[in-house]
Amino acid sequence: MTQKENKSKRRRWIGRLLVWVIKLNHYLPAKQNNWLSLLSSRIAMRLNTQASRAIRDNISLCFPEYSKQEQSNLVHQFLVQNSHMSKECALAWLGDKSDIDAKLDKVSNKELIIHFQQANKPIIIVVPHIGNWEYFWHWLQLNYSAITMYSPSKYEAVSKLILSSRKRFGGQVCSSDIGGMMKLFKGLKQNKIIMILPDQAPNPKSGIYSPFFGHPAYTMTLLHRLIQKTGAQLIFGASIRNKNNHFDICLEAPNFDSQTDDLEKFNLGLNRQIESMILKNPSQYLWSYKRFKRQPKDQGIYTY
Repeated sequence: MTQKENKSKRRRWIGRLLVWVIKLNHYLPAKQNNWLSLLSSRIAMRLNTQASRAIRDNISLCFPEYSKQEQSNLVHQFLVQNSHMSKECALAWLGDKSDIDAKLDKVSNKELIIHFQQANKPIIIVVPHIGNWEYFWHWLQLNYSAITMYSPSKYEAVSKLILSSRKRFGGQVCSSDIGGMMKLFKGLKQNKIIMILPDQAPNPKSGIYSPFFGHPAYTMTLLHRLIQKTGAQLIFGASIRNKNNHFDICLEAPNFDSQTDDLEKFNLGLNRQIESMILKNPSQYLWSYKRFKRQPKDQGIYTY
């Protein structure tokens, strides 16, 4: 068996194992699940794994004004919030409609959607990695004709599970290739609502550098292009975990000129508003993601 075949076989087995873990998380009671997740996260922090280093580095980069103790406190708060994710995602991927409905509480500023729909305007909702974005997507596809994008996991079994979940309440999921882009443009022309996660580092040649918490962050150009070509109206959204460990769906209008033809101004406004959303609930942001992994030449931030 070749090295490539061995690698492919190993990925298949890992993918099946991960699906088994997701199913176990679905049936495991929430309290036990959260306790195990928090314990494993604390062990990872002790072992100084790459993910734990990314959490510390991101918080240090984005909150340089915080003392070491304040940064450490935010790391702890993040771990507590993040301990809910494994159970929540398992429920989002395997639960039925009643399970999803039971996790959703209030919706704020829904009139933003109503206003643009009455004006017959296409809508793009950008949803940063705050709270649990899976529940925002479920809320959206349960209530509207909606489209989102999906980048497959390197584990085929996991990809199949998540992709099936994201389509089962009527939403449309498209790939991030050219064919997927065409579906997004077509959907906007049909006045469907597009959901995009705006705070991932895009592929090379698909972004520009724009400040994010004072550091260069490679930021997508797709969003600006979609708005310019279709006249789509921009809304910001998030599903924020509340004190009951349910989710509040939060919508807000852009606080900058989202129709500007200046890409740099647009992405500057985009990142600043994402920052303001994070500052409202800093412990619920995905600090384990290497947001600054693509940097200008010779300016690497993560060394691991």
